[in-house]
Amino acid sequence: MYDLLLNMCYISEVFPLIFIFRFDYYRYNEIFILMLDFILSKFIVAVMSIILVYLYNWDANLSYFFQNIYTVLYFVIISRLYKTILIDINSKLFKVGNILFLLAFIMNGIWFDFRYESLNYATTMVNLIFTIYGFIYFSSSERSLYSERFSNYFWLNIALLTYNMCLFPAMLFDDLIIGESWSFTQELLWSIVLISSILLNIVLSVSFLQVKNAQEEVAKKWTQN
Repeated sequence: MYDLLLNMCYISEVFPLIFIFRFDYYRYNEIFILMLDFILSKFIVAVMSIILVYLYNWDANLSYFFQNIYTVLYFVIISRLYKTILIDINSKLFKVGNILFLLAFIMNGIWFDFRYESLNYATTMVNLIFTIYGFIYFSSSERSLYSERFSNYFWLNIALLTYNMCLFPAMLFDDLIIGESWSFTQELLWSIVLISSILLNIVLSVSFLQVKNAQEEVAKKWTQN
């Protein structure tokens, strides 16, 4: 079951790439470049992981270097994305998030080799920070004067929030409690993460279509007026 989910996850990485170009997303959205960077980095890391694992007899340690680079890129890109969406939120919130990530990254890097080991706790901090941003999005959209603008990113936020909430316990407990030996509990935990990754790619694709349709409706209203 786990292997099937893993293969499905790799295949699903293609979906957002197809949708982001198929619907001319760049014509309608202010965060196109950020989303494109995010999707391409996800796709490249997935491809590199497959190649390295295949060439080196399924030695997953060799793919950690690229996964750790992706963690940094993921934090930078999605932080900028939320900062763009939550434009009315005090910028100090994002400064605190940046400081927390930097501290977690440095502390994690002291104990683990960036090249050959996963920086689980740095990733855990990323997931926690983005989960907080995701909930702030909902509370902000309820009182924002730009509710229509917020609604354009509803499914995008749902995708990111679900993914980070599922990945958070997996990264936190993988080394802290479960340990390095592969067990049924660990397989179950990471299966949940794979499912959330598949859903992330699917919902991202749907969100691109949602934003396109919403922006087209706005354009029609302006034309009619």
